[in-house]
Amino acid sequence: MITETEKNEIKKVLGSRYTTEILEVLRTKDIRNAKGETYSSSYIRSIMNGNSNNNVIENIIFELFNKRKKEQTKSKQKRKKMLLL
Repeated sequence: MITETEKNEIKKVLGSRYTTEILEVLRTKDIRNAKGETYSSSYIRSIMNGNSNNNVIENIIFELFNKRKKEQTKSKQKRKKMLLL
């Protein structure tokens, strides 16, 4: 289950349109619900708000968070290096 603190950190990194990115990763990996359907945006938001629990989707969220966080860190380092030159 995603905690309130985790949710806030994830939203800082992924932004307010996080559901679109998460759904895209789920589609790319062909991850579907028990009925074989794609997950809905509202279900993703429910997981992010801690109202629903789905370990597979939570892992995808954290993978995307870590990827984006690394990209942001790398970008900041690059900008900082450029300013010091």
